[in-house]
Amino acid sequence: MTRWLQATIMATGALVEFAGLDLPVIQAEFDKTGDTNSFWTESVESAEEMIALTWYDFLEPIMWVRPVGSTPGRNLGVYSCFIPARRAQMTINGKLAQGNVYLEPRAGKASSTACLAWSETWVGS
Repeated sequence: MTRWLQATIMATGALVEFAGLDLPVIQAEFDKTGDTNSFWTESVESAEEMIALTWYDFLEPIMWVRPVGSTPGRNLGVYSCFIPARRAQMTINGKLAQGNVYLEPRAGKASSTACLAWSETWVGS
């Protein structure tokens, strides 16, 4: 699945730096905890590293709809429920990473640069 995501979704969008098939794929375990009333954490742990992403102080959810062909040059569409957060943090091996969340309207609604994207469904032509 990783290589498919790189070759289709990442290679044709804003995250092309993650599309390189030379990036290693390693064994890892994934976990999640929380709820959108307080916080949500997604974590990934490999033999050598532990990364945790936590979102909190949520805004109203947004239904994101981009049908196939709605973005020029991209034969993909996406449907997702975005749950934007005013605050978020990332830890790598227990150390808090630097960074900020910025408020950023999306689809004419209050949003931020830190969103959960649930039920994300990609479709192609």
